[in-house]
Amino acid sequence: MFRVFVLPNYSRKVWITLAIIAAIFLWGWITSLSIREESFTWNIPEWTGTDKSISLILISDLHLSPDDESLLLKIVSICDAQQPDAVLLLGDFPSGSNRSSAMAPSVYAPLLAQCKAPVYAVLGNHDTYYGWPAIQKELEKAGIRVFNPGSTTITGKNGAVIQLGGVGDIVSRRSMVIRDGVPKRERKDMPYILMSHSHNIAPLIPDGVNLTVSGHTHGGQICLPGGRPLGDLIGKIPHNDVISGLQYIDGHPILITRGIGYSLLPIRIYCPPQIICLKLTAPSVK
Repeated sequence: MFRVFVLPNYSRKVWITLAIIAAIFLWGWITSLSIREESFTWNIPEWTGTDKSISLILISDLHLSPDDESLLLKIVSICDAQQPDAVLLLGDFPSGSNRSSAMAPSVYAPLLAQCKAPVYAVLGNHDTYYGWPAIQKELEKAGIRVFNPGSTTITGKNGAVIQLGGVGDIVSRRSMVIRDGVPKRERKDMPYILMSHSHNIAPLIPDGVNLTVSGHTHGGQICLPGGRPLGDLIGKIPHNDVISGLQYIDGHPILITRGIGYSLLPIRIYCPPQIICLKLTAPSVK
């Protein structure tokens, strides 16, 4: 015998409210799958009067689940299409804070290393929760340079050279970052780009850094039209003026990407995932 399913006798207003909530969550889920490639240009005064330039891809907060291999292949394809001089991974590779909910680093490290351009990485707070030594080991095994801390030089296709440095996670390993220090600029004539998972590195940024790049904030993840984080209204997000984009913190310019993944809820509202195509270039001569 079949049982007839009878809907609860709620009022019309309740059903309309539930339908609106369901539609918002569906929209937020669809938005979370739609990666936007956004360009940003930063002038390098040291290159004034030249045609030097370097192109960098910024990727942060992947928060990878075990079934996210297709997402990684899509990201690699986006990177290769842009033909950058380097790909910068800004931390928070695993989803959640335990290993059962996250893709294993032995799986995602080789996939990310498939990018045609050299790949560099720093680690975030979720990497610490997962166990950052295991993540660093697999990334380096795949050929990805991890700054924890450290720095190197990058040469662009037209001969431009920059110093690229990075630090460990200031959110969950602040004492370690302070102990190890932030790499300093090596040469006055060589521009310096610093990688950090979080903009909270600002008080420790040394003199001579042209631009710091970071993630961590997810851009607020759930926002109102115009990008104002919902958390701003309920007091849950500190430093509400530094959610994403170019910010000046303690006098230091920091470019914050909204990142790719999400926390807690698998949705993004008025805050789509983002890959930043950063071009370092000589100032235009007027």
